[in-house]
Amino acid sequence: MSKRFFSSTSAAQAIKPNVARAHGPTRPRVYAKMQNALAKGVPNSLPLDAQQAMEQAREKAVERKEALKKFALAHDRQLGVGLTRAFDAAETLRREGVDPLSVTPRLKHPHDRFLQRLKNDGGDKIITTRSNVLHTMHSRFVPLLNDIRGLPLQDALLTLAWHRKRITSKVSKPLENALVKAKLEGNFDLEKTYVADAFIKPNGAVLSTQFRKRFLKGRGRYGSTQHAITAMLELTLQEREKPFARKVADPLEWVRARLRARVGDMKKGDASLKVQDVFERVSSKKVVKEVFC
Repeated sequence: MSKRFFSSTSAAQAIKPNVARAHGPTRPRVYAKMQNALAKGVPNSLPLDAQQAMEQAREKAVERKEALKKFALAHDRQLGVGLTRAFDAAETLRREGVDPLSVTPRLKHPHDRFLQRLKNDGGDKIITTRSNVLHTMHSRFVPLLNDIRGLPLQDALLTLAWHRKRITSKVSKPLENALVKAKLEGNFDLEKTYVADAFIKPNGAVLSTQFRKRFLKGRGRYGSTQHAITAMLELTLQEREKPFARKVADPLEWVRARLRARVGDMKKGDASLKVQDVFERVSSKKVVKEVFC
């Protein structure tokens, strides 16, 4: 069984478990094939939860198509790539609470615009934490962060437990510290808290002066050392009543939900995967100082 079973390609393979897997890499554009299948209709052979997920995705696609047609008629333009980009930009402005036709300036920083969209979509209870990562390439974090983005805290912990890689400890520990900060400082309901965003920034760590003097220095031609590989891990949590629309409309999310339930059954007695137990365990220890930048 593949370790990255929560990815889109491996989840698509889980729909047909009797098909033998090739030794080479899985062909891309799995979501394109799923969209083509949605256009033809929802097959009755799939489980009930899969049929509901695919039906919701199909309704979202129909609504977007109708909105695009209205947008084209309102601006007297033909459907195309340019019109689609203009429509997406206008929808982004509306999610930020800005009228596309107004002269009100937008927020300059992308993270501030993202937080504004989150507030308009799910509420004001948002918290962001940052932590340094040293001597680890940022590219190793990308698959993990893509898998936990948009999930509740309980599902995010189960997803990290499924990967069973050493790199998961460098994501799970900051996530545990983030949920403790959300509970203590923001009084969040951990059962309704979601991982709104998980981002890794290469070469973004905030290094102290002592570290730079001790490590980042030249030693001539033969005794020189490379600069430290650093990154900045940024996690944003939000307490909200409803899940993210992108996760609800994902036609493969029902497969990942079943796999997470399987992990929960296998590790039912493991207290490290329950949100409340994690909070009690981490909050009883000395809090790790957060990076301020």
